[in-house]
Amino acid sequence: MAALDAYIVEGETETVDEGTIIGLTNLTSSAGCQGNDVATGGGYNTTGSLLGLLPITGTLNVTQSSPTPLTDGALPTGWQADAELSLVAPLGSEGTFTAYVICHDVEP
Repeated sequence: MAALDAYIVEGETETVDEGTIIGLTNLTSSAGCQGNDVATGGGYNTTGSLLGLLPITGTLNVTQSSPTPLTDGALPTGWQADAELSLVAPLGSEGTFTAYVICHDVEP
C-alpha cells in the first residue's frame, strides 16, 4: 500500500485588534496547495476573542468553509473560509480567523 504524502498550508490571517468596535464585517481567509497538488480537506481556526476565551459581545457566523475552485469538475487546489463577525472587542482582547488546507503531494 502506497503512503499518502500530505502537508498543511495556513492561509492569510484576519485579525481583530483590541478596542475595535465592529458593527458587522466580513472575514475571508484562503489557503492554496503548491503547484499541481490536490486539496484533500481543510477548514478554519479561530483564536482569542473569536474563540470565546476573552470577554466579547457578539457573534461569529461562518458562512462558508469549502474547497476551491468551486468550478464543476475541477480538482480542488485550495480552501476558503468566510465569516460574518458582529462584535465589540474590548481593550485587552484580540482574535484571529485563519483558513487552512490539507494537500496531497502529487508526483510531477
